[in-house]
Amino acid sequence: METRTAQLLRGDSVQTWRALAKDAFELPPAQATEKPATLPLHAGETFDFEVVRPHPDSLTLRISGVQSIAARREFLTRAKPGERSPRLVLDIPVIVR
Repeated sequence: METRTAQLLRGDSVQTWRALAKDAFELPPAQATEKPATLPLHAGETFDFEVVRPHPDSLTLRISGVQSIAARREFLTRAKPGERSPRLVLDIPVIVR
């Protein structure tokens, strides 16, 4: 199973968010706490988060993970021992009003 990582950033700084729900189920208060905005994602998972800003802001939702299976297989055929597979990074602009 491929895992991706989601992060909410302002520049290079990880922001905070509060998890509200996972897979359409509201989280109990003990789990709905403010935390650093970094999360491992697996296929089929959904999350709801709350982001509170004191003023409008421009943030970035960064999704990163390994390349596609085909790209990873091709990399492994030519990789040197200990060399890490390149990561795919997708930056999505988020405007908080």
